[in-house]
Amino acid sequence: MHEAVLPTVPFTIAGHDACLFCRRQFAWAGVREMGENGATGGLAADIDMELRHEGWLDMPHGGVSIAATMEMVDLLWQRRCGRRMPYPHAVAFRFADACRIGDRLVVSAVADGKDRETIEVRLARPESDGKVYLQGRARPAGNSGGAARPAVPELPDLPVVAELLREADITALPVYDNCLVCGVHRHAPGLRRRFFNAGFRGRRWIIAQLGLEAVDAGIVAEFRQDADTLHPGALGAILDEICGWSGYIAPQPLYGYTVRFGLEIRRPVSVDERLVFIADEPRGVTRRFYDARGAVLVLGPGREPEIVAVAAGKWLVVPELNGQLDDYQIAEDLAAVTFPRPAWR
Repeated sequence: MHEAVLPTVPFTIAGHDACLFCRRQFAWAGVREMGENGATGGLAADIDMELRHEGWLDMPHGGVSIAATMEMVDLLWQRRCGRRMPYPHAVAFRFADACRIGDRLVVSAVADGKDRETIEVRLARPESDGKVYLQGRARPAGNSGGAARPAVPELPDLPVVAELLREADITALPVYDNCLVCGVHRHAPGLRRRFFNAGFRGRRWIIAQLGLEAVDAGIVAEFRQDADTLHPGALGAILDEICGWSGYIAPQPLYGYTVRFGLEIRRPVSVDERLVFIADEPRGVTRRFYDARGAVLVLGPGREPEIVAVAAGKWLVVPELNGQLDDYQIAEDLAAVTFPRPAWR
């Protein structure tokens, strides 16, 4: 059965031939030009938040909005420049409101009026008040045309990854069955990532992987941008989740909602690459907030791991989420869930 080509704006979409959004209707059924006859040069689409988008119970995963806005940025860049947005590029997000499963939002992207290489994105309610759920700015990460280099997330305090994967005491963390990122019993397509607490040389990290197990090939196929490339929104969603999980290794475990999130992706990631996601211990921990940092590394034989994306953000502590995880996590023997340690050479 052939995938349907969905209605969209009247231009050729380069490099989106197997796209999670353009072909697989992950969030919208079509993209429209904003304003009469596209006079504004902006793009927009409607998103109905459904159970397939869930993160916490009855709440869309922040990675849905992160991925959707990153997709819209690339589409608008193509609309204006006739090519894909160049790498590396950086995106900064601010979550300003709550959102529930069942809500309808409008995601839009427009070029900044002063800096034409910056694209502004937002998700807002379509009602007359237009209350904003998320807003962000995206831009190529290098200096260009005299414009200031955008802020790039600070790297986490990384250990020697090869030694950590070989020697660390690694234990599985619980999962909620319908979460877009960590749900392992979902009926809808999901990333189905397991997250682990890794103790190594007196410190702890949160780690996850993608591509170290054979089953991952089918999952990656659902989250492509083109035939050979993982959708950058999938990287953003997993980084959002793993940074959020870093609250678990605070002195007292913390869970929360993303309020700020910065992301830099340094290059496209191929669907057959072996990825390790890692976040270090949270910083700036208070009763209300904590800060977190994470990175994605590509593993390869005979060379050092390559950092292909970094992220950092702030999370709002929500004590009620501790009870929610206890009530709705999958009942399983976590000691029997093992991290697929790669053969390293």
